[in-house]
Amino acid sequence: MVCFGLYFHIRPGPSYGWVPIVCLALFILSFSLGMGPLCFVLLGDFSLPRLAALAGTISGLTNWGSAFLTTLVYSDMKRVFGLAGTFWFYAACSAAGAVFSLIVLPETRGKSFK
Repeated sequence: MVCFGLYFHIRPGPSYGWVPIVCLALFILSFSLGMGPLCFVLLGDFSLPRLAALAGTISGLTNWGSAFLTTLVYSDMKRVFGLAGTFWFYAACSAAGAVFSLIVLPETRGKSFK
């Protein structure tokens, strides 16, 4: 997202039109391997088996609801912050989420519910 923000801030010209495509591919890859499935991984680590269906529903609704809200407010953010500022805001949110995950979430490898 930082690369997107930098690209739209500098606007290097048509010869660098491949840069947003590469940035998008890298974002999709890193999101799919990192923060994207995190809520579903945490579901398996923190929910009791008898509450798995309810927890999965809440987790899925939260994940897709956040994606919907991001899509919904994109146009307004682009108008207010500009294209570069919008992507820098998304980068800051991603960084804050990563820091939150590293600091707050406990390590559960090798531990059981008992």
